[in-house]
Parts: sequence; C-alpha cells; structure tokens
Amino acid sequence: MRRNNNKNTKKGMNAKYLFALLLFLVLLTAPYIWNFAKNLSGTALISITGEKTETTMMGEAENPFENLNLEAKAAYVLDLAKGKILYALDENKELPLASLTKIMAAIVADDILTKEAIITISENDIGKEGDSGLFVQEKWRLSDITDFTLTTSSNDGVSAIASVAGAFALLQNASGTPTDIESAKGRFIRSMNVKTEELGLVGMYFLNETGLDIDEEVSGSYGTAKEVVQLLAFAIKYKPAVLEATSRERFSINSLDAISHVATNTNPTVVNIPWLIASKTGFTDLAKGNLVVAFDAGIMRPIIISVLGSSIDGRFEDMEKLVRASFRAIGTSR
Repeated sequence: MRRNNNKNTKKGMNAKYLFALLLFLVLLTAPYIWNFAKNLSGTALISITGEKTETTMMGEAENPFENLNLEAKAAYVLDLAKGKILYALDENKELPLASLTKIMAAIVADDILTKEAIITISENDIGKEGDSGLFVQEKWRLSDITDFTLTTSSNDGVSAIASVAGAFALLQNASGTPTDIESAKGRFIRSMNVKTEELGLVGMYFLNETGLDIDEEVSGSYGTAKEVVQLLAFAIKYKPAVLEATSRERFSINSLDAISHVATNTNPTVVNIPWLIASKTGFTDLAKGNLVVAFDAGIMRPIIISVLGSSIDGRFEDMEKLVRASFRAIGTSR
C-alpha cells in the first residue's frame, strides 16, 4: 500500500509540474500572441517625439503620408532595402543644398586621402562663416576632423579638408607643381562635381565646398530631394564610417595637438529617431531649412528621408512627421 501511495504522490507532483510548465509557457508567449493579433488588424505606432505613446490601428488602404502638412518645398522617402519609394514631394525640383554639401565633400576627401592624413587649419579656413572652435595651425586626422565637421556642420573644418585634399590631388596630377589655396579648393570642387557624374546625380552640382550662399541670388550648391537620398544611400553602403558620428547627439574629440573639442549635433532630434544611422542638416538664407536622415525601421530595413526648403525649425517637425509615417507604412506593407 505504501508503494502505491508513493506512486500516486509522484504522479500528482508530476501533474503539478507539468501544469506549472504549461502556465509558464503561456505567460511567456502571451505578448507575442497579442502582437500577432494586433498586426492582423493594424499596426501599433510608437511616438518618436517623446510624447505619450499612442497606438493607431490602420487598415491596408490607409495612406500614412496623407495630410502631413509639411513646410518643405520638396521631400523624398526611400525604403532602401526594398527599393521602394514611400513618399515623394517635388523630388526632382532643383533647390539649394546648403550644408548637405558637406556629405559630398566628406566622400570625395575620403576618396583622395587616407583616414590618417593630417589636416591643418589655416587662417583662411577660420575666416569662414560661423565659429566652430577650431584654431589656426591646429592639426587633425582626416577621420576625426570629418566626424567633427559633419556633426557640427563646421564651415572651418570643411574648408580645411577641401584645401588639403585639393592640394594633394593637384600635386598628384601635376607632378609636384606648387599650388595656392584657391586653386587647391577649385580642384577639390571639380572632384565633387565629377563624383556627381559618376553617381548619376545629374541635377546636383557644387560651386563651393561649404554650401554657403555665394550672394543673395546664387547658392553654393544645388540638387534635388531624390538625389540627396541617393547620395546618402551611396555613403551608407560604401563609406559608412564617414557618417557614423552624425548619429550621435554629442561627443568629445581631440585634435593631434591634444586640444579637446565637444561636437554637438546640429540636428537636435537625433535622440528622437530610433535606430538612427546618419543625419545632416543644412540652412542658408536661400536654401532655408534642409535635413536628411537614415534610420533602421527594422532589422536591415534602412529608410532614408530628405527634406528641402523647409524652415529652420520646420525641417525637424517635417522630418518627425515623415519618420512616423514611414514606420506606419512599413508596418502595413509587411
């Protein structure tokens, strides 16, 4: 009898363990089941603006890009992984690029020089519009000054990069013939325009390396919202290290002279965009507010968005609207 009681007790204990295990598995998988059920009828949209999280249920027919009320003159949204255009607004309209120009400058400098090449800041560079805290005769590695320049949109930094890279290109092509700063920069700008031809960006061209307005009627560079996205797509694929720092809100960096600098991103919304890959701002009187960003909307699902001709603050509001709409569009097209 005792043996039977022991067997019954063990059976009872095994049943309890089995029930507990099943209950644990149900609780563990419940969130995934719930999310699957929600995805059958719509997509949960998480606010990226720091506001209260909201959930929007959408049917397949709804277009999340309708009624966005953008300030921008032109915009373009590309699902890079799928090669799909999610949104386009006057995407082929030629507009001033302002400091988006610095993306091409960084790409071309990386083509000409090694990452360890030394860039020296000259007095001519410091005279550019804006003060980013650089010093005359301060020396930098190309990779470091590029990170600083793109993140802070430093006109001084890109001027120095253009001077050194342009001089190197001239020396290579002219068998060591001495050059002055203006001819070096001219050579560099020609290289930027040659690069646009190589990439098939027929509506993009550069008159200077900064994107600053030349006068009240002529901008330093021009391009389209579509081509800006294509340029960033090229950089992400072939030169990801060049733009990596632009996804950060702020960082400290030292020049070769051991001078410490703090680089603060000119895009204050980088902290609001999930899984940001790259970001670049631009603003001049002629261009108004420009912005381009790339972010992952899922695993290996990069989205690139450009905004041209908005206002100084409106570019960030436009971008957040487009980022939210992109997440919703991706959710409904899965």
